[in-house]
Amino acid sequence: MYKILNYEIDKKYWKKILIKNNIHNILYFPEYIMLWELNGDGIAKSFFYKSDYGIVLYPFLVRKINDLKFFQKTKITEIFYDIASPYGYGGPLVKPYNKSDKNLLLEGFIKEFSLFCKKNNIVSEFIRFHPLIENHTNFINRLEIEKMNSVIYVDLSVTEEELWGNYKRNNRKNIKKALRNDIEIVVDEKYEFFDEFLEIYYETMKKNNAKEYYFFPKSFFEFIRISLNKNSVLFISKKNKKIISVELALYDKDIIYSFLGGTLSEYFPLRPNNLLRHKLILWAKEKNIKYYLIGGGYHPGDGIFNYKHSFSKNGIKDFFVGRKIHNIEKYKILEEEFKKHLLNIYPSIDLKQIKYFPIYRYVL
Repeated sequence: MYKILNYEIDKKYWKKILIKNNIHNILYFPEYIMLWELNGDGIAKSFFYKSDYGIVLYPFLVRKINDLKFFQKTKITEIFYDIASPYGYGGPLVKPYNKSDKNLLLEGFIKEFSLFCKKNNIVSEFIRFHPLIENHTNFINRLEIEKMNSVIYVDLSVTEEELWGNYKRNNRKNIKKALRNDIEIVVDEKYEFFDEFLEIYYETMKKNNAKEYYFFPKSFFEFIRISLNKNSVLFISKKNKKIISVELALYDKDIIYSFLGGTLSEYFPLRPNNLLRHKLILWAKEKNIKYYLIGGGYHPGDGIFNYKHSFSKNGIKDFFVGRKIHNIEKYKILEEEFKKHLLNIYPSIDLKQIKYFPIYRYVL
């Protein structure tokens, strides 16, 4: 059997499922999924499948394809949808009652989920798998799966001495530099520096010429502060009482995630962020959290990746995505209409170079 969970109606039941099945991961909390609905990314739902062999919990966002600009110029009257994992990591969380039952559980889940997609005119599906859970392994040869890049994580179960030894030499040097520069780190669990966090975050986005998407409204952060207050924390770095860098982290029993942050660029030479992340690691370790998932860069081996890598020489995991076309015929119709739209605007565009999925959501 399966049930579609909606935030407003099924939040309590959703939470009971998490508790009953020993699921602690914040990225599967109803509040985390709802955060992205409030951001306009789609309608927050979760597919809960249960059989004699175990359970599968799969949160996602349902997006109406008809709302896309190109669609307005088509003569199609049918309503189409697609689904995608929210920002970050996710994908189906598969929990068999016995290891030997996993394939039977997956077969049942895939069958029911495919029927659900067909019934609800869901054309395609895009999954961002969780690199630490490695749930992509359950769907090899069942979905199109591709490694996108690598991410960095820190194993917090080792001693403080081992943590320090796992830092690269340049990182240890920069932490010491921050200390010499009298950088102070404040752990703000009560959001006392909420307004200052927002100010520095938005200023950082402007200086980095970030896409409009990353200028999340204040209400977005307010929702985190109120609805995820027991699973989020601010880290603040100061120089002479002036706040110079900020980091919002999300965490659960097992994992702490770097989420969003910012730095006043003129203070980069003081290396506040090296010390801030070091203090974050020590704080998480003290709470008996098992892993710190820092993330990766924009491109393999870029400066951001190398900076994160300096906190964990051997802590690298691959990040995979999954793609599935649930209705090939309708997908092809949408693809053709979108290509016509693109060619009208950019006659010289080479459509063969577009690898984006789903192609009809490609933005130049």
